[in-house]
Amino acid sequence: MRTRADVRVFRAIALAVVCILIAASLTAVISHVLIDALGDVLLAHDSYDRLGHASRSIVVGASLAGFAGLIGLLVAAIGADAFGTRQGTRTTIVRAARFASPVTTAMATIVLATVAVALMEVVDVARAGSTLHDVAAAFGGSLALGFGVIAVVGSVVGGAVSALLRRSALAYETLVGSVRRLILAIIAIFAARSPLASREARPHGARSRTIVRRAAKRGPPPAPTFA
Repeated sequence: MRTRADVRVFRAIALAVVCILIAASLTAVISHVLIDALGDVLLAHDSYDRLGHASRSIVVGASLAGFAGLIGLLVAAIGADAFGTRQGTRTTIVRAARFASPVTTAMATIVLATVAVALMEVVDVARAGSTLHDVAAAFGGSLALGFGVIAVVGSVVGGAVSALLRRSALAYETLVGSVRRLILAIIAIFAARSPLASREARPHGARSRTIVRRAAKRGPPPAPTFA
C-alpha cells in the first residue's frame, strides 16, 4: 500500500523526468539546426543537405505540448495551495530539483538528445525515400561535429532547466501569491461582465426615472369621486 510519502516521491521523480524530457527535446531540435548550419561551413559533404526536416516540427510540437501540460498542472497545483488546499507542491518541486541536479540533468539531456537527433534524421531520410549510409550520416556526416554540438547545447539547456527548478522551489511562496492574484483578477473580470452584475450595478435613480416617465405617458390618475 502506498503511503503519502511514497506518492510525493513518485510525483517528484515524475516532475524531474518530464523536465529532463522537455530539455532533451529542445536540445535535439536546436542541435539538429546547428549541425545543419555548421555542416554547410565545416564539412565537405553535409548529409543534412537536400533533405526536408519535418521531424523538427514534430519534436517542437511535442515539446510545446509537454511544456504546456506541465505548466498547466503546476499552475493548478500552485492555485490549490494559494487557496488553502495544500498539496505538497513545494516539497515536490524541491525534491525534483534534487533529483534533477545540474550534472544529472545535463548528462541525461545529452544522452536522450543524441538518440533523438539520430531518430529525427532517420525520419527525414525515410520521408525522402532513402536510407542512412552510416551512423555519421545521422549527425550531419561527422560524429565529432554532431556529438560536440549536442554536448554543448545539452549542457546549457540541461543546466538551465535544473536552475529553473531550483529557482521555482526558492521562490515558491512568491509564485503562490502571484497565481492567487491572477486567479482573483480573472474571477473579478468574469464577474464584472456577467448579466447579473450588470443588473445589480444599474443605478436605482435611473430605474426610478424610468418609472416616472412611464407614468407620465399614461397621464394623471383619475380624480377621486365622492358620492
